[in-house]
Amino acid sequence: FQATFNQINLQFYVVFSSENGTNYCSLPTPQGYDYMSPKTKLWYNDIYEAKGAIMDVSSYRDDQLGIKAYTAARTVPDASGNIIGCLMINADERQLYKTYEEVIGPQSNIYVADSKGRIVSSNRDTLIGLSYFNMNNLETMFAGEDHIITKISGKDSLFTRYYDRQSGFTVFEEIPLSTVLEPLERIRIVVTILALLALAGGTVMAWFFSGYIAAPLR
Repeated sequence: FQATFNQINLQFYVVFSSENGTNYCSLPTPQGYDYMSPKTKLWYNDIYEAKGAIMDVSSYRDDQLGIKAYTAARTVPDASGNIIGCLMINADERQLYKTYEEVIGPQSNIYVADSKGRIVSSNRDTLIGLSYFNMNNLETMFAGEDHIITKISGKDSLFTRYYDRQSGFTVFEEIPLSTVLEPLERIRIVVTILALLALAGGTVMAWFFSGYIAAPLR
């Protein structure tokens, strides 16, 4: 996450949730702000097993602040090694989204996923935070390539991937094959029209010159 923050200059905020109920958020919070208990989240076991190391959580919905964040988190132990709280560093997912927003086509979708297939960022924001991809199955599908042709929602589509080593994220893009081939289809239509026009013009010229040459002979 530190590498990702530095690459695109992300702004982030910090939330600390303690075992004794003393909590902190670096952003102004509304009255009665809900410092959710990390222990209720599926990812808590990951940071617990990490024993204080920073782990990518990837998604955290802060509905009260109106932020869909992707997150790095760690447990905070005391001198005896007992966990006294959880520290979360959150970055608004929309900051990441803006870095690729302009390259999204009208019929394409982009997904930024972590190593477990959870959606970190996407133009389909309802999927953020969900375990959307089975990364092992996708590895088999791609078979070492960076793109495949497959059916998505019943349409033949180009499905591509790019793995960023620094962040550990994989970027997937899906786009209907008809959209990819649309420029080639337009060229084919133009070439066909030009060929028909050339044929028609050649026919007219052949008829004219044949009459012009044949008249004296007759």
